[in-house]
Amino acid sequence: MFQSESCSGNEELRKEVESLVAAHLRANSFIAASAFADGARLLAAEDANSCVGRAVGPYKLVRQIGSGGMGAVYLAERDDDQYHKQVAIKLVRIGLDAELMVRRFRSERQILALLEHPHVARLLDGGVTADGQPYIVLEYIEGARITDYCRTQELNISQRLLLFRQICSAVHYAHQHLVVHRDIKPSNILVAKDGAPKLLDFGIARILDSSASGLEGLTLTNLNPMTPEYASPEQIQGKVLTTATDIYSLGVLLYELLTYQKPFKTSDKTPQEVARLVCESEPQKPSTATTTAAIPSAAARLEAISGDLDHVVLKAMRKEPSQRYASAEELSGDVGNYLAGLPVRAREGSFRYLVGKFVARHKAVVALSSALLLALIVGLVLVSWEVHVAGVERARAQRRFNDVRRLANSFLFEFHDSIKDLPGATPARKLVVGRALEYLDGLSKEAGNDTSLQRELAAAYQKVGDVQGDPYSANLGDTPGALMSYRKALAIRESLLSADPDNKALKLELSGTYWKIGLSLDGATDFSGALINLRKALALTEQSWKVGDPRLSDQLAGDYRGIANVLAEIGDWREAVENHRKSASIREAAEGSDHEMDITLRTHLAADYYGIAEALPHLGQNSAAVEAARKSVSILQVMTQQDRPNATLRQYLADCQVLLGKRLEDQGLFDESLQSYRQALNIYQAAMAADPADARSHRLVGFTEIRIGEVLTKKHRPTEALDVLRKALSTLQDLAKTAPNSDYISHNFGNVYVELGDAHAALASDAKIPAARRHEHWREACSWYQKSTDTRRDLEHRGELTSSDTEELNQVAQQVAKCSKAPALGARHSAQQ
Repeated sequence: MFQSESCSGNEELRKEVESLVAAHLRANSFIAASAFADGARLLAAEDANSCVGRAVGPYKLVRQIGSGGMGAVYLAERDDDQYHKQVAIKLVRIGLDAELMVRRFRSERQILALLEHPHVARLLDGGVTADGQPYIVLEYIEGARITDYCRTQELNISQRLLLFRQICSAVHYAHQHLVVHRDIKPSNILVAKDGAPKLLDFGIARILDSSASGLEGLTLTNLNPMTPEYASPEQIQGKVLTTATDIYSLGVLLYELLTYQKPFKTSDKTPQEVARLVCESEPQKPSTATTTAAIPSAAARLEAISGDLDHVVLKAMRKEPSQRYASAEELSGDVGNYLAGLPVRAREGSFRYLVGKFVARHKAVVALSSALLLALIVGLVLVSWEVHVAGVERARAQRRFNDVRRLANSFLFEFHDSIKDLPGATPARKLVVGRALEYLDGLSKEAGNDTSLQRELAAAYQKVGDVQGDPYSANLGDTPGALMSYRKALAIRESLLSADPDNKALKLELSGTYWKIGLSLDGATDFSGALINLRKALALTEQSWKVGDPRLSDQLAGDYRGIANVLAEIGDWREAVENHRKSASIREAAEGSDHEMDITLRTHLAADYYGIAEALPHLGQNSAAVEAARKSVSILQVMTQQDRPNATLRQYLADCQVLLGKRLEDQGLFDESLQSYRQALNIYQAAMAADPADARSHRLVGFTEIRIGEVLTKKHRPTEALDVLRKALSTLQDLAKTAPNSDYISHNFGNVYVELGDAHAALASDAKIPAARRHEHWREACSWYQKSTDTRRDLEHRGELTSSDTEELNQVAQQVAKCSKAPALGARHSAQQ
């Protein structure tokens, strides 16, 4: 009966389904394995032992630790004596339908390459064996599946919920990379010995934008594998899948973590009955499903599952994808609300949900009622047609206004801002920009003379430009796209101000757009265009500014600072310093009237002194530059003491301490310079420890270690310098694995190679060291100098060599010439002794 209904009378399709179900019943499994599971198991039994001891890349297979329809997983260890490390290696099984298996395997490898999260099993390596068998190398996780861990550790409900939230963070991270896991279940979640859960097995996961990842052809329908007890209704029905599928599976997982039971009893059910249960039946509430036998300890049995948790679980498991939580982050947030004793969102909107259910059950009655209501409405419309037309026009304008407001505030401001600082969120952010521009371009054609709507459009275009290429915030690096969006905002705001030339608010909004365009042109090295736009911004702000207004004062000072930065880039250091000082004086005069604005003013004032400290050495005023840098550090030290949790302020403080260290180093004050560099390094290292995925902190740790190494060499402490510089090199090498084409990393490789060469050269010149050892140091120095030269030649070939790189390249060439002669001198000296 169920097959006939599902196949809509298609007899040939029904027979095919029945044959597949019969084959499954013989295999004592339902969909979870591929159609060739029997053959795979026979091959696995034959091959499992034969693969043990086999070399795969630099690893040797130790034992099989898992298998599935697509391949087998082995514990392996390094076999090249470089270092000891255990890993998990997954080999694709070549057999029936080999092409499909290899494509899925490559899909898993591509997906894992996109994901770098503390609760996702990490991809370490991958390749193809000598006989053409693909493999991937994963971190080996020695632990227990999450449900077993909760039982053996006798975790209470709060502890289980905290574990669950960590899994939600991993799933949300995958969704931000447009990846749907499609097989979330306890056996795919291991809890390591340190208590950290890890999400495994992306073997049937799917990238939503497959064309962008090169994974076309792996469809979301037909014979896709799944585990039906954890699969969503749309997954079982073969419909198109979205992230809502994983939300449903998370709901099932949470149900099982709370009750130690599955929501549907499937052990004695046929495949048709399982499908009907999942697609048509509502699960029992977790609070009433718990049995004494299922709870592992007496303490846990005393805990009751609250009604709030019932609502959370059942919302995640709703049949309709649109009625579930919008994201794994939202689900985790509701669990967090419960843990904090706050109201849960799952209770909101329940009446609307029940109404929807009622309509689905009583379609005929609702349809008749709707028809009667429609007739009544038509009658009213005919009676009051003119009033109706006017109302429709007003409603349309209001609806359009509300649409763009929701787009700007929710889609752009809230959704984008929530993901912009996450590593790897670039594909999702690009998708946001593309969809937003399509919508805004269409809406702008209908804006007409609606001033309010036009202002909202301009603000939205400017926000999109910020996402594309604002140099002062996280952006996509699309400067041409940013300029295009800013100029759309500019056209709207110039038109609005032309119609209302005395409007102060419009002047300030237009000033902000000129300022954004100026910054973008500066980033594109169009310094002339940048200055034109920044000076237009300054003129408009000055027209509206009045002494004593802290917000306008900060904007006016920002205009001067933007101009100062461009002047510095074109080498007009005197004018740059003058504009920085104007900016600083305006901010200092505006302090004291608004506590909240004082924080912003003080932060920006530190940036003004930073700019002054950067520019003054070019005017020969090194002592004054040190004092300006000290002021910048002093301001931020006070602020961080007052707001200790503020990580952004600490990052600003560290940046200023690095600049102070450089200015002190230029003055030959090496002890103070070292102290300043080390204080900055401590902040960067703390930020890196707090967020291991923070690439910026990693970069700054490496950069600051290079500065410390340079100063130690200048202080005639080259051995200590080598220790620090090796750490810097290791940091950069780790970064290069995640961003191999980064210009920043390439430049700093060139820097660390030079400093390593200088440290070895200093040791080679130390007469206290035996001649043979000095000879080795000369060879090391020459090797590092050559690496630095090669790195910068590569940058030159790519057209990415900066003026400072060119200067450094010339200096290194001189060092290479010196050290290439020195080993021979050292060797002769050794022979004479």
